[in-house]
Amino acid sequence: MSATIPRQVVHARRIAGMILVLSALGTVIMLVILAGWWSTRPPSVTGAVGTPSNTAAVPATQPPVFQSPAIQPPISPEIALPQQADGDHQQVEILVGYWVPQLSARAVGLAADGIAYGYAEILSHFNWTREIHGSRVRDNASG
Repeated sequence: MSATIPRQVVHARRIAGMILVLSALGTVIMLVILAGWWSTRPPSVTGAVGTPSNTAAVPATQPPVFQSPAIQPPISPEIALPQQADGDHQQVEILVGYWVPQLSARAVGLAADGIAYGYAEILSHFNWTREIHGSRVRDNASG
């Protein structure tokens, strides 16, 4: 007389085998994803924290030399706005043909939000928008 294995035991073994196979497959997929992610990280992130630089250390007997930055006289908004637009021109040209959201548009003489916009107000608004939303570009279209 041969011994038969109960159906419940057969099903439990099949389920355990499927769980084992799915776990192995999940592990392989996760390793592939991590390998791809690891290879696309920027170089600045991949370096070890606290890695010494290749520059020679300054001897302790020599005091550090501090360079004071050249003090620039303030630039009038009438000059600063066109300079900003000229400086951003190349980046704006790269974006031609792409949809780019416009955060703000101001022109000299515009009255909006209780403000009559002149050069100083436009520059102030541009700088405020850049601080709030990160680095932005300015084009000449709005004056």
